[in-house]
Amino acid sequence: MGINQILAIFFPAIVAIKMHEKLDGKTEKNIQVCQRYFKAVLVINVIEYCILIYGIKQTEFIFTNQFTLKYMVLSIVIAIIYPVIEKILKMNLKLELDVEKNNEEKN
Repeated sequence: MGINQILAIFFPAIVAIKMHEKLDGKTEKNIQVCQRYFKAVLVINVIEYCILIYGIKQTEFIFTNQFTLKYMVLSIVIAIIYPVIEKILKMNLKLELDVEKNNEEKN
């Protein structure tokens, strides 16, 4: 794995983390930041690969300087949009769970 590939895959998630911090306005614990970072790496790269494979029909990923630049630009755009969509979904979706205990367990 070359430096081009490392930068292209892992750098845009840092942008997503910073955007998330700006939108929330609060700091999180280190473990939460790490979890959010790895989730962002996964989501951004899955979206990127889907765009490349299904949208552009590119099946080979050779990280030349030109490809790395294009990959990073598209990944950074996704990294900026991802926290905004996540915040909108959190504000507008509500999940309620009702759990009932079995009668035998109550006795």
